[in-house]
Amino acid sequence: MVWNYRQGLSIAIITIAAVACATVTARQSPHSGVSPQGIIGTWAGQSVCVGNRPACKNEEVVYRFVAVPGKVDTVTQYADKILNGERVPMGKLDFNYDAAKGTLSCEFTIRQTHGIWRYQISGDALDGDLTLLPNRDIGRTVKAHRVEESKVPKAPPLMDYEG
Repeated sequence: MVWNYRQGLSIAIITIAAVACATVTARQSPHSGVSPQGIIGTWAGQSVCVGNRPACKNEEVVYRFVAVPGKVDTVTQYADKILNGERVPMGKLDFNYDAAKGTLSCEFTIRQTHGIWRYQISGDALDGDLTLLPNRDIGRTVKAHRVEESKVPKAPPLMDYEG
C-alpha cells in the first residue's frame, strides 16, 4: 500500500475527532451518571427557611422518590417532616428529571403557594431550593443525603399523601 498525503490527512482528522470526543465525554457533567432510577429511594436532611417569612419553620425532612410507571423522566416525591420522632406527610409531587443537568424540578400550586422546587443530585447528595413565584424569591434551601429506610422513622402509608 502506498501512503499519500490525503490518507495521512484523513487519519489525522479522524484521530483529532476521536480525541475531541473522548475529551468531551471525560468532561461531561458529574451528574450525567445519575438517572431517575439512581434517584429512587429515601433521602433525609434539612429544609431551611430563607428570608423574612414568620410562618416558615426549619424542618428535618425525609423524601421518598419512587418511579412513575411509563414515564422514564419523572419521579414522584413523597415528602415528610419529622415531628416528635415521627414522619408526618407534607405531600407528594411529580418531578421532571433533566439528565443533562442532573436536576429534578417541579412547578406546583398548593393553596396560595406557587413555586418551583429544584434539586441538584450529585452521587448521594441532594441540594436544592424552593423558588416562590411570581417574584422568584428563594423561600427554602434543602440539603439531604441518601439513607437506608431503616435509619429514619417509619414511613406513613402512601394513601396519607392524597388530598
